[in-house]
Amino acid sequence: MQPVIEGGTLLPSMLHPITHITRGAIREQARIVAQARGDAAEAKDALSILRAAWEEHQSVIISRAKELSELQVIAEAQLRDLALMYHADTGDKHPGSGVEIRILQRLSYNPDIALLWAKEHRLAISLDKRAFESIAKNDPIDFVEISEEASATIATDLAKALEKEEQHGNQNG
Repeated sequence: MQPVIEGGTLLPSMLHPITHITRGAIREQARIVAQARGDAAEAKDALSILRAAWEEHQSVIISRAKELSELQVIAEAQLRDLALMYHADTGDKHPGSGVEIRILQRLSYNPDIALLWAKEHRLAISLDKRAFESIAKNDPIDFVEISEEASATIATDLAKALEKEEQHGNQNG
């Protein structure tokens, strides 16, 4: 039973090992490649036409999905901002169900000085930023400034977190 490539060309060189290379074999393979490229381009063009027609037919829902996605991004940014403001006022790292405040360490340093330090300590020829920052967090280096920065996170399944809060009657203001 021979394999069939639906809508395309069967590629003989893929089915039988090449035992003798001649100009004729190369010419035949070139013809097969040219046909395969033509078939692929034709299929790609057909797909583009179908995709464009589908997108035109579904333009209202596509537009609405983009709009809702943009609104989601704005709403999430506002929720993060509110959570960070609440945290700044109260110090509470759990401002609401499904919303948490993480305190991240941020390192500030001159990469050129860090590279010299890494070479001096025989850590690298080039600066491995991840390794350097790990060392700097655990064993302070004089030219590295470490600061903490609050970051608000939102539960992936926020609806579930809110539902859980409602079930437990945990509504604090």
